[in-house]
Amino acid sequence: MENQEHPFVLENGDVRAKATYDGRTINFKLSSHALCFASPVWKKFAFPPFPRLRSRSPRSPRSPQLDPQSKKSRPDSADPFPDIELDFTEDDPQALLILLRIAHLQFATIP
Repeated sequence: MENQEHPFVLENGDVRAKATYDGRTINFKLSSHALCFASPVWKKFAFPPFPRLRSRSPRSPRSPQLDPQSKKSRPDSADPFPDIELDFTEDDPQALLILLRIAHLQFATIP
C-alpha cells in the first residue's frame, strides 16, 4: 500500500529513518527486526555495539564512573529499541526502497 506523500510505508516500524525522495527529506519507520535479519551492517545501525550516552538523567556525584566497555554501561533490556534515527538521505532513494521492501518481505511491491 503506497502513501500519497511517499512510497516508504513499511509495516511494524519501531526505528525512525529519513531519506530523500522527490528532492525533499521524508521521515518514516522501519522494522528493526527486518533490518537485523537483512544485514549485519543494518543490525549495527539499529543496535549499536557501543554504549550510548544518556543525557536525560544526570549522574549523581556519588555514583561510580562506569567503564564504557562494561556491560553495565550499555542500555538495559527495559529499553530494547534505542531512540535513534537512521539517516539514508545520501542514498539513492529508488535503490533504498527496493532494498527495504526486500528486507521487510514486501516482494509483491518490488518492480
